Amino acid sequence: MLNRRDFLGWSGTGIATSLVAGATPSLLATPALAKGMDELTIYGPPAGPSIALAHLVRSGALKDHVKKVRFQLWRNPDQLRAGVLSGKMTITGTPSYVAANLYNRGVDVHMGSIVTWGLLYLMSREGKVASLQDLKGETILMPFKNDMPDLVFRAMAAKAGMKAGRDFKLHYTGTPPQAMKMMIAGKAKMAVLPEPAATGAMMMGIKNGVAVTRALDLQKEWGRTIGGSAKIPQAGMMISGKLRKERPELVEAFNKAMIASGRWTSNNPASAAKIGATYLGLKAPIIERAIPFSNIDVKSGKSSRAELERFYSVLKGMSPAIIGGKLPAAEFYL
Repeated sequence: MLNRRDFLGWSGTGIATSLVAGATPSLLATPALAKGMDELTIYGPPAGPSIALAHLVRSGALKDHVKKVRFQLWRNPDQLRAGVLSGKMTITGTPSYVAANLYNRGVDVHMGSIVTWGLLYLMSREGKVASLQDLKGETILMPFKNDMPDLVFRAMAAKAGMKAGRDFKLHYTGTPPQAMKMMIAGKAKMAVLPEPAATGAMMMGIKNGVAVTRALDLQKEWGRTIGGSAKIPQAGMMISGKLRKERPELVEAFNKAMIASGRWTSNNPASAAKIGATYLGLKAPIIERAIPFSNIDVKSGKSSRAELERFYSVLKGMSPAIIGGKLPAAEFYL
């Protein structure tokens, strides 16, 4: 069972570089799918979006297309990389920029859908703030230097006329749990945290007599500073090109079922939390409280293209390599 540290650490983890490290052309060819699709394993990350995936499998939504469907977590970036490149993982949940990175490096994958539209919050011991401009002079704990949470936060700050090191200080940590614990211990007043670490920080604060609040919803701040909707297309479903070509009806059925399971997860947080606790090894009360702040709303890759390209462009402006140096072509979006 996944431990709490791994679960809380996934949501913002830096995996784009490690996913493609060591890839060779021979790995990019995928093996043939099992005849008749007797079995299909759907993979998901050790984080909230996998609750919807687990529900989809339990619901039997794909019974007309596959005899036996299973759900399994990928545990770390190396396992995900090996699974995608070998063709074993034909349907898997992943950070959205990872799918773009792999596609741009020649791997035959597509963005099937976006599942969650942002999990990032500025958490504080000092109450709420009105905007990023209020953070002048502050020290902010930040997990994963030069990866998604860091790049997104610094990009928004730049749009607000602020710069790390000049207007505020970023103190980097290895994982969200580290940032959470340091904030509770008083090492800093604020921390950028993804869900469910954000909810975990509030609950840990209660136990330690520290009032931790959601000082700023970074999804709303994204819309205000970058433009467009107040949401970040953070994670979604990656579909192999081979599966799409050979089993288009299965991919279509999965995408439709994913929408239904995402809606069920958002509308039934208590029941969804019980499923999450079974797979993710985190207590149900934390998961239940985190779901409403996880922005789970499944949309197709094609309908999400405008938001994804805005997101990818911002990341590219901060660190081109994170998406493989360019925006994916139109065929990337299903």
